[in-house]
Amino acid sequence: ITLGTWMKDYVFYPVSLSRWMGKFGKFSRRVFGRSTGRTLPICLANLIVFFLVGVWHGAAWKYIVYGMYNGMLIAFSGLMNVNFRKWKKSCRIDDKKAYWQIFQIARTFLLVNISWFFDRADTVGQALRMMKNAVTCWKPSALLSVPVGLGGTAAYTALALGVLLAGCVILFSVSFFQERGRDVFSVLAAGPALVRLAVYGAILFAIPMLGQFPATTGGFIYAQF
Repeated sequence: ITLGTWMKDYVFYPVSLSRWMGKFGKFSRRVFGRSTGRTLPICLANLIVFFLVGVWHGAAWKYIVYGMYNGMLIAFSGLMNVNFRKWKKSCRIDDKKAYWQIFQIARTFLLVNISWFFDRADTVGQALRMMKNAVTCWKPSALLSVPVGLGGTAAYTALALGVLLAGCVILFSVSFFQERGRDVFSVLAAGPALVRLAVYGAILFAIPMLGQFPATTGGFIYAQF
């Protein structure tokens, strides 16, 4: 069972269907109206779930903030859903247009990566400083002086950054085609056998050549959970 499934079955649904949440829903509909009143209990249940997800990752404030940040994003999205639809309609935005789908992918990618500052930093304060430095101390040339390459030396940094860039392009392309209703794997499976073999071979070659394994990364990240 995954963490998401466990939280859904044993936290989200029990909280959402609880008696006190039902009373809160009636109160919300009476005070805020039918639409917002129906959404608020779901948002509150989501916040509880993501608070626990944060605590599950670690008993530290940075993990709690990490969880609550993601929970508030989803809650805000749910509360503003009707307003977003009205805004798109007034601006004549078509969900099927490529420019809008690219914007959605980039927006989600940015918001998710902001949450990773809290996961990677040692403290909440350090995470906030990292965010500030990400936009105020931008020095692209410094990337080439960081030994993040395959051999652990700066000589491999350019290659490692190239691999990361290529990976981002591939992931973005797959996301873009999925947003447009195309299943990349189905398209690949229906293509020429030679193309499929080339793609599968490249993937199999890349895993041992470019991957990081427990001997160098310190073991399975969730080994102690």
